[in-house]
Amino acid sequence: MATVLDLLPAEYGFVALAVIASTVTVVLQGGSVMEARKLYKVPYPDMYATVIEVDGKKYTNAKDPESAKLFNCAQRGHQNALESHYYNLVLAVTGGLAAPVAAAGSLIVATIGFREYARQYRCAGPENRNNKLALCKYIGLLGLLGSNFYLAYVLLASKLH
Repeated sequence: MATVLDLLPAEYGFVALAVIASTVTVVLQGGSVMEARKLYKVPYPDMYATVIEVDGKKYTNAKDPESAKLFNCAQRGHQNALESHYYNLVLAVTGGLAAPVAAAGSLIVATIGFREYARQYRCAGPENRNNKLALCKYIGLLGLLGSNFYLAYVLLASKLH
């Protein structure tokens, strides 16, 4: 008796490995946010550090205003990966049905970009978050979109002929 696994392309295991690597990367990025939370003394459940100014004096829920900025950079870099991780996973899983090696490779490239984006945001601030390897997240997304367009083409072409 055939199972669903028998219907998948032989190389689909690469997609599963890429999904695992991408998920582990995003989880580990969360660890850097937890470290920043402790270092900059931003309490739970606050997602971001805030700074307000009253009569020329600054108040913050972090250790100090500069710590608030540094924590927010770490948090925002990780949040960006979280915001786009789900659709990258969906695109890899679906695009991998027709082009598993391309989809897996594209997800790995995107994951490298997410990791580097978060690192640059945390270490160099928002103005430097999209430099060099961080741009891989866009290249990976294009590859994932391409594998899904190919899947759509294969499915539609087989039904139209």
